[in-house]
Amino acid sequence: VSGGVHGHQVQVITLHASPKGAENSSSYSGLFERSISSEQDGCDMRDVPVHVTSLAGAVMAAHVRSLLFGDRSLAGVLELIDTASGRWMRFSPPLPPPDDELIAFDPPEQAHA
Repeated sequence: VSGGVHGHQVQVITLHASPKGAENSSSYSGLFERSISSEQDGCDMRDVPVHVTSLAGAVMAAHVRSLLFGDRSLAGVLELIDTASGRWMRFSPPLPPPDDELIAFDPPEQAHA
């Protein structure tokens, strides 16, 4: 479980845990392929209100709790929270459809006698 804060924003994600029904798990490098920008490198933590860090810790604890109880529904889920606007967004990784629901099927050509 990884969490971060910046100003009034919170980001939490559960990595390296496969969601139920998925073969692959999400990794940090798979989501964030580039290195941090110079703006992020100079982040000043003095501008982060205490309620933002408290919320980040609470959301991270909820992710940990779900894993401890065997619930993998938050695996790979990215939560973005903006406490200034009250917006809370949750992004989930796509799950592959079961084999019997595949749409694309190209049947082999039948041989003519």
